[in-house]
Amino acid sequence: MDELKVTNQNAEQMLEFVESFIGEQLTIKISKDSCVAAFPLLFRVVEKLAAAKGKKLTWQGLDKTSRQLLGYLYPSDLTSLPRDEELGRRKHQIKFPVNFFSIFGVLKNMPKVKPLYSFILLPILFTLLLIGGFIYLKNKTWAKVELTVSSDQLVQDFDLAGKVNLEPDDADFLPLTLIENSGKKKHQIATTGEKVVGTKAAGAITIYNKTDSDKVFKAGTIVSLITTEDTIKFLMDQEVNVPARKIAAASAQAIEYKSGSASVSVAAQEIGSLGNLAKAQNFTVANESPSSFVAINEADFGGGESRNVRVVTQEDYSNSQSSAKALLLEEGVAQIRSRMVGDQRLEQQALQSSIINTEYSHKVGDETDTLSVTLDLKIRAGVYSEQTLKDMVKQRLEEKVPDNYSLTDDPISVSVENVTGSLDQTLYFNCRVKGFIIPRFKKEELSRSIVGLSLSSASDYLKSLRGLSSIRIILGSPIPFLDSLITQGRLPSNADSIVVEITSQ
Repeated sequence: MDELKVTNQNAEQMLEFVESFIGEQLTIKISKDSCVAAFPLLFRVVEKLAAAKGKKLTWQGLDKTSRQLLGYLYPSDLTSLPRDEELGRRKHQIKFPVNFFSIFGVLKNMPKVKPLYSFILLPILFTLLLIGGFIYLKNKTWAKVELTVSSDQLVQDFDLAGKVNLEPDDADFLPLTLIENSGKKKHQIATTGEKVVGTKAAGAITIYNKTDSDKVFKAGTIVSLITTEDTIKFLMDQEVNVPARKIAAASAQAIEYKSGSASVSVAAQEIGSLGNLAKAQNFTVANESPSSFVAINEADFGGGESRNVRVVTQEDYSNSQSSAKALLLEEGVAQIRSRMVGDQRLEQQALQSSIINTEYSHKVGDETDTLSVTLDLKIRAGVYSEQTLKDMVKQRLEEKVPDNYSLTDDPISVSVENVTGSLDQTLYFNCRVKGFIIPRFKKEELSRSIVGLSLSSASDYLKSLRGLSSIRIILGSPIPFLDSLITQGRLPSNADSIVVEITSQ
């Protein structure tokens, strides 16, 4: 009978020895450090190889550990063991370490398993642990669904009434705070009126009466220069009586007459040098024909001159007052704004002003290059809280939101287009309000609708909803680097593990 001593380094040599052994009886001795002790499966491999060759194989342990191992594998062979080792082998059982199972918090005290069955139970238990761990991690998966909805602008016009002194039943009125300011200002402007001033030309004329009757001409009678150009007119300074003509000589063939005459002073009707005439000019008198009455100046007319000057007009009065009022309003509004607090807001159209007193430096028609005005002005303003205004119009805007829509959290825009009414009673603010609305979604219903769906199915469902512009789904697990393995591309089966976030653009 041949013997072979097996160590941890000669497993291949052992197999070759069995393969080439030509005897009938073979004994293989093993120790606790041998390759067979480390890999018990080699027992079966060697036995099958020996059986195929028709050899009888016997195992022998060289130490206590190796003999116990042989006892586990070959319980019927007890005769070669010492008594104490035999009893120890019969009583020997395997007990799994508590720490191995305590990592899962279960099976802390495993029952003792007979050595023969441990090789079967260990893989089964390990598989069960893997399955249980996978189920545990699967139930701990989570999903984050980020949805972006398209917003539409909602524009509405509202009339909002405001009052200074609110009564208890004036809840629908915008509260106004009255701020007053008074100011006085002297303002000067250049006059715009133009006027020609000067003196009139004057002189004396002799009127000749060629009729047979005396003629009286009253003061102010017009005497006109006979020219081919524009007629220059003069006015008589006083009344004059011009006697009728007389017979100067008579004969059988003819009678000669001498015209009656009278002298009178005249002055030009218009100022200026145009009336300065040389002597011996012929004039018509009133509406009389030159064949009946004619006048001649026997000396030059003189003294006429003219010049253009600036004078005050009624328009200058209005312009100077408007300019002074505008300056006072600007200064007064600045004073009012300096007294405003918080988010108080002032609309220019909510200003009311009244002129207390106006004084001018010149009268209308006075010759001057400038006009000064002193103006006393009182300004009253009704200011309001911008946030209060927004809150009031937002309530009205919410009433105009279509069904299945809601206002976004974006701040609304309010512009006051016009203000009418009176501070003493009620001011009416015409407001244009702009806000954004989005489709209304219930996050809980969305979470329940996509429970357990695959990523593609969940995306298809969400895309079918009206108003969504972008969809992003993030899956996660307690072990980030195994997310894809654990989640398997599906959303959690528990709606509470799905977080839905909705934003607007």
